[in-house]
Amino acid sequence: MLWMLLVLLGGNPAFAQDAPSPSDRIAFVDTAISDIKGSIGSIEKLLSQAGDDKDFSECLKQKLAPMRILLDISEQSKLTMQKAVASGNTGQADLEMRKVDVARSKVREFLDQAYACIPANGHAIVDVNVTGPSEGVPEIEDDSISHIDRFVLPPGTPF
Repeated sequence: MLWMLLVLLGGNPAFAQDAPSPSDRIAFVDTAISDIKGSIGSIEKLLSQAGDDKDFSECLKQKLAPMRILLDISEQSKLTMQKAVASGNTGQADLEMRKVDVARSKVREFLDQAYACIPANGHAIVDVNVTGPSEGVPEIEDDSISHIDRFVLPPGTPF
């Protein structure tokens, strides 16, 4: 009976995890902010290569603006989290860490939407080194394919 109560309250002792250490929190936030900056850099690169395509440029700018705001929010949350960690306020530190994680998730959504801005002819330089989750993505060690900097999207793709 007690184990059922623990499971219902989320306290299953078999799956209990320790709270992240202060250094783990800071490392997590640093990585998330780095991911956000990498995504912004990818869109800025596309924007610089957009040329005279005003629709493409405008679409990218509409995605880039909120990404920059989310970066500012994340950097502020990092500072607040560091203060919370220093004062021992783990609840506030966890809240700020979650804010940064949500911001990174939203930036990834904006990045996907920005790639959807690529014109129908599909000719745009796409940075294949986008920062993001790397679990399950194989590393490419062969430099012979590094010359690939363009690809054409087939008609009707959602990207």
